[in-house]
Amino acid sequence: MAGIVGVIHLEGAPVAPAELERLAGPIAHRGRLIPASCPDRAVALVSLSRAGDAPAGPRGAAPPAEGLPLVADLRLHSRRELLGLLADEPTPPHPHAPDSELLAAACAAWGDGAAERLLGDFAFAFWDARRRRLFCARDLMGMRPLYYTLARGAFWFASEVKALLAIEGLPRRVEPLSIAAWLNETSSPLELTFYEGIRQLPPGHALALEAGRVRVWPWWRFEPARRIRHRRVEDYVEHFRQLLLEAVESCLAGDARASLLLSGGLDSGSVAAAAGWLAAQGRLPRPPLHAISWAFDRMPLCDERHLSDQVVRHGALPLSLLDADDGWPLADYPAIAPDADDPILGAYQGLLEQSMAIARARGDRVVMTGHRGDLLVGGWISDLPGMLLAGHWRTLAREVAAIRNHQVPYPVIVKTLLLHPLLQTLWHQPSAASLRQWLAGALGRRDPAAGRAGWLRPDFARASGLDDLLRQPPPRPDLRPHARRERYRMIFLPAQMRITNWLGRLAARHGLTSADVWSDRRLVEFVLSIPQHLVHRQAEDKWLTREAMRGVMPESIRTQCRKILPTPIFQQSMARHARPIALELLTRPRLAELGWVDPDRLRRDYDAFCLGQTDDQRFWGALTAEAWLRLHGP
Repeated sequence: MAGIVGVIHLEGAPVAPAELERLAGPIAHRGRLIPASCPDRAVALVSLSRAGDAPAGPRGAAPPAEGLPLVADLRLHSRRELLGLLADEPTPPHPHAPDSELLAAACAAWGDGAAERLLGDFAFAFWDARRRRLFCARDLMGMRPLYYTLARGAFWFASEVKALLAIEGLPRRVEPLSIAAWLNETSSPLELTFYEGIRQLPPGHALALEAGRVRVWPWWRFEPARRIRHRRVEDYVEHFRQLLLEAVESCLAGDARASLLLSGGLDSGSVAAAAGWLAAQGRLPRPPLHAISWAFDRMPLCDERHLSDQVVRHGALPLSLLDADDGWPLADYPAIAPDADDPILGAYQGLLEQSMAIARARGDRVVMTGHRGDLLVGGWISDLPGMLLAGHWRTLAREVAAIRNHQVPYPVIVKTLLLHPLLQTLWHQPSAASLRQWLAGALGRRDPAAGRAGWLRPDFARASGLDDLLRQPPPRPDLRPHARRERYRMIFLPAQMRITNWLGRLAARHGLTSADVWSDRRLVEFVLSIPQHLVHRQAEDKWLTREAMRGVMPESIRTQCRKILPTPIFQQSMARHARPIALELLTRPRLAELGWVDPDRLRRDYDAFCLGQTDDQRFWGALTAEAWLRLHGP
């Protein structure tokens, strides 16, 4: 399945076919309507499926059974384990049943607890006719979206916001906090969309509609006491290697052919190498996937083929090269622009869409990326206290030297990365609760202007609630030590969740499903449960993944893999190629007419970036928001 929509009339009036057609029309690229069976005429649940798409499940799976009071956009992993859990039920599903039947059986067996037992990517809605209750849930990492609204005496839901915008008589008003946070590169609450009254079910959450009331709660919480302890460092590496191989195998199992957007980085490179290794072991077909890489002939500083080509050769993978020299930001504007859902416009969206078009033309159904690898196993998170307490003195010395190479003074390293995290560990002891409460109130009074873009109007920042948002301390789950808490925050960054939704929409427009090995729940829970100094080090980037790739990836690549960001292209395009488009968007912008920005200050900040006087790129959010308003705004 490629998407879902649904309507529940709260007063019992029958749902007219025209209502469903109106909802499904804006997302027709997700496929034709396949109604679920609901005897209640006030309830209509519909899946969208593309012609030629095989049902998710093992090779030779049966077609979806009719009559299930459930619609789902999903691809389940670990089907064997799920079938084992359901084996003792009165009517266990057939081993070759499609994913939708396994999900329906799970909902029937475990009710609201079904999502906890699922591994994979999913967004689903299940109608309990006996209780007249709708239950919905999304996967932990938000790979499949679900939006909803209560309007005109009904509950409506869909896989994309634009479907809900088609509801007859629904006002189209911009959500002030969402747009203010977007302009400021600040994360707004994830349940908000960019439209008033339309909400997103957050990842890892469930929703129940009963007696006209909506209740939302998290079905997943990471337990602070959860720990994975091995006697040897090598055992952590082997454990992670097996989980990574299982995650790759899960993504590539079944009939769906897949393409991988392959860079020279370790994240996508590890996926490609693991797929090749699994194929050599007979656990995946040959070739296991198709690679797509970008070729920068005129921009050698951005080219990664000297790394990615070696991974392709080693894994015997078919490869398509995309000429990327002319794929600079805004090159295809306005043909490629933000859609109605939100103002997200990727700087290299044109190249992404061309890559997806290549995958679709080959007959592939899944497109994979290494999108979340940096969040899960990379980033600027150093666990110096962990190295110290574990007695890894040489590792600690190398880590301090590597950080010092980034022009960070020794006093800052000691204070910020060693003493401060140690104090944070003490700070979160139960005995410090009263002190935490007192200081949180005192620190909460800090001036929000310090974190606000200079061209964002102060009155709009106050009225939208942005200033209040900036005053709030970042959410800090009760995890210790400090590095573990920071890893949790990085994995679940709301901004990255929104980017995941955006990537999924791009894929859907090209008849594809987006998948990401690094969003596998097993990997997430493992990384959060082990000593953090084993995950990533500045001296040895993505240490855990790099060690896990011994014997899977060629040694020359395993030690050299580095993601090369196309930053020079962005800088040059803003100053040269894209400048006429940017200036047109900044001339008499709607953002200023609505009282959101100071256009003169915004233009000065953009010019300063083009001249190399600042590296502040928040003007890009203003450019994309302006384009979105002109195309879709009220």
